[in-house]
Amino acid sequence: MLDPLRPSLYLLAVMVPIACTTTPIALQSMTPSVLRMQVAHVPATLGGEPVTVLLDTGCDRVIVTEHSLRRLGLEPAGGQEALIDITGTERGGLETVELRDLRIGGMELVPFSAIVLPPSPSGGAWMIDLVAGMPVMANGAWLFDVQRSQLRILDADLGEAKLAELGYEVVSIVPLSGRMRPRVEVTLNGRRRVSMLLDTGAAKTIVPADDARAMALPDGRALARERTAKAIRDFKVTTNAPNVEVRVKHAEPGQLTGVFGTSVVNGLHRLQALRLGSFEATDLLVQSHESEGLLGQDVLSRVPWLLNCARGHLCILARREVHDDSSADTR
Repeated sequence: MLDPLRPSLYLLAVMVPIACTTTPIALQSMTPSVLRMQVAHVPATLGGEPVTVLLDTGCDRVIVTEHSLRRLGLEPAGGQEALIDITGTERGGLETVELRDLRIGGMELVPFSAIVLPPSPSGGAWMIDLVAGMPVMANGAWLFDVQRSQLRILDADLGEAKLAELGYEVVSIVPLSGRMRPRVEVTLNGRRRVSMLLDTGAAKTIVPADDARAMALPDGRALARERTAKAIRDFKVTTNAPNVEVRVKHAEPGQLTGVFGTSVVNGLHRLQALRLGSFEATDLLVQSHESEGLLGQDVLSRVPWLLNCARGHLCILARREVHDDSSADTR
């Protein structure tokens, strides 16, 4: 999904298909591998050519951008697919294309059909080539460690011993409900349990509007403005940027808010705490929406975790020291 408050993080509106049934794409081969990752963006190859892939657990299809097809010399195969985004905006009449030789690290997939996404409504090009949704990510096990800018793709039948070799241990296990639309249960402010879609393609967490109202979540716009201003001031200090005045402008509801006049389209709230398994994120700024809740990268990027759809769970991990005993004195 497109996050209007942090457009620099994701410039692609991740859309989910309607009126279609999706299944995991079969693997051609699978070798455990490690990739450098920026949030949920990873390098891959398609037909031997380098591409940038967004790993998106909130999308139940694979989507390729039109400009990437042209760059790779591929032709759409027709089709009448439809996509609908978080705002309820539908795009119909979208073509499909058969993709071959997609490799993400040591994972190679058999040929499969993807939806072709036209240029953005603003006329700009998408900043990624392909959205790898759950048909890809339902395979294998995916270890996300955003703070280390690292993604590991592992066999789904791995054990805790393998994680220990990599420097991790399982702290808690969170069940998943739904393989192609993975949902997890979280606890908000220590008292309200809410089911949320696990969405690595979302920059911010979205709380269902009914839950936000029931908990009377306080307005978060003032805190958002303060945090934005502080980030700009800190950036100026660390980069010796020109002395540009930074002001926090307070506006009435419905007016443009934020340092640069960012428009808040959904309710913005301050959430004291969100607990996922054994991990708790505190002092969050979350959006509210009448649609389903989404658990986004503002929470997921704070802790290493493992997605294993074949086993139907998500593991919260902790980093541990890996000791090399090869040079130990055995006398």
